[in-house]
Amino acid sequence: MHADQAHEADRRVHFCIFLISLASLALEVLQMRIFAFSLWHHLAFLVVSIAILGFGAAGAFLSVAGFLRRRTLGRSLAVTGLLFMASAFVGPWMLAGKPIDVFGSVGWDEIMRVALYYLVFALPYFFAGYGISIALSQCPRQSSTLYFANMVGSGIGCFALYAFIEPLGAAGSLVVIASLGAVVAVLAPTGFLLKGAGVLAFLGCLSVLPPINPHVRPLVDPLIAKLPRLDDKDPKEHPHRLLPADEIFAFRPASSKFINTYTSHGKKILATRWSPLGRIDIVEDHLVGAKVVDGGTERVEEGACLFQDGDAPGQMPHRNWKPPAAQIHGISYVIKKEPKVLIIGIGGGLDLSVAVDRGAKEVDAVEINAATLDLYEGQFSKLTGEVAKRPNVRLHHGEGRHYVRSHDDKYDLIQMSGVDTYTALANGSYVLSESYLYTKEAIHEYLDHLSDDGLLTIIRFAFPAPRETLRALVIAAEVLRDRGVADPMQHLALLINSTDDKATNLGAILIKKSAFTEGEVADLDRFASAYGYKKALLPGGTASLPFDK
Repeated sequence: MHADQAHEADRRVHFCIFLISLASLALEVLQMRIFAFSLWHHLAFLVVSIAILGFGAAGAFLSVAGFLRRRTLGRSLAVTGLLFMASAFVGPWMLAGKPIDVFGSVGWDEIMRVALYYLVFALPYFFAGYGISIALSQCPRQSSTLYFANMVGSGIGCFALYAFIEPLGAAGSLVVIASLGAVVAVLAPTGFLLKGAGVLAFLGCLSVLPPINPHVRPLVDPLIAKLPRLDDKDPKEHPHRLLPADEIFAFRPASSKFINTYTSHGKKILATRWSPLGRIDIVEDHLVGAKVVDGGTERVEEGACLFQDGDAPGQMPHRNWKPPAAQIHGISYVIKKEPKVLIIGIGGGLDLSVAVDRGAKEVDAVEINAATLDLYEGQFSKLTGEVAKRPNVRLHHGEGRHYVRSHDDKYDLIQMSGVDTYTALANGSYVLSESYLYTKEAIHEYLDHLSDDGLLTIIRFAFPAPRETLRALVIAAEVLRDRGVADPMQHLALLINSTDDKATNLGAILIKKSAFTEGEVADLDRFASAYGYKKALLPGGTASLPFDK
């Protein structure tokens, strides 16, 4: 080979390694998001072990099959790229067709399916690892530069998903990532046959991308319709057609996720948005709907409910919805009149609607997920009564604790309702957005940004065996002791609502910077008695076990 040709081939090999490394890491991040939605957030971290299995198996296989190291490098890279592309589609296609529910029944069938999925999802990492390993083994003199290309590609791959998951969704992002394998086949120093296969594969990927598919289908559908059918459906009623990626990979939530409670009862999904932090679904919700009179005719218009990764519901009230007097999100306003409020975690905007209804003087609301803000301020602004456009309401994109730390404002009320929700993962582990909203240091910062008589309210699940509420109270008591409070119990209160389903009870933890006054305690006591709240902890009163120690 001529020296110039060798130099050109060397550059192409480096670029192929860069692309396959970028694609494999971007795929890993994407699969995290898919697993968090179609499985549960607990299993999102499995992607890491799956990738390690694939890369490790590739290295072991190549070391055993020594004859493969003597194959032409360009041909090996091209084949590797095409196999990476094909295998990247298999696992998501299987999962979209039949998601696994880890809270469902467990038997040998489920165990075997999990094992099969584990191996299938490892395949693209096997082929990526094989391509990288064979390049390093055949080009030892360039190992440092090849490794550099690998590391740069991997680093960019970790962030590449941010560029296209919102406009293309998970399915479109999968196609873009997989198509990089076809690009590797085109760029690899090999013959025209494999390059041609790469070009066709790349064009095939482009044709199913949601923005491009509608323009391609008129040309392709007549040709596809002539293909023989593998089922007995009437070809006139069910013709073959070129499906877009989001129909080929129609990811569904695990059957035990809360969104299915709505959709199984006929509630429509009004909007879906993928983001690097999770999938957002907006679903009809009559619980926060309202009666509307139109031309003398009265009808009920639905509100909505926002779900993150198919769970962690956050209600999005209709503009005419009136918060009930017993609303747990309004407990703080029993003792705080016309407060200046900071809401951490907007969700569907329930806290915002309650704050406006209860007469909050000013409201700052912080949300970490830009997709949530975009939906609330844009598509669903009219539904919610354009709360975000009120002169006394300000929405901010950012992480709640960082916002508090970076501003000097003092608030009469800081409220966090179910923030730090179940989106791979709730407490910050295995997640793309770390959250430390409930640490001692965080509580200190919130109290520092309260007025002298300010109130911090945290709403969490109140399970029959207390976990979240109990832990929050313990942390709050420790913080108050650190701040020199002799009797923290005079600054703490916990009221728990009562529902038929004990697993969905909510507890409102009230942490006051100064001690509760007798009047405030009496107001909370009357509120709890009037609306059936359990008085788990009230200053000067008798606490319910296990909150009396």
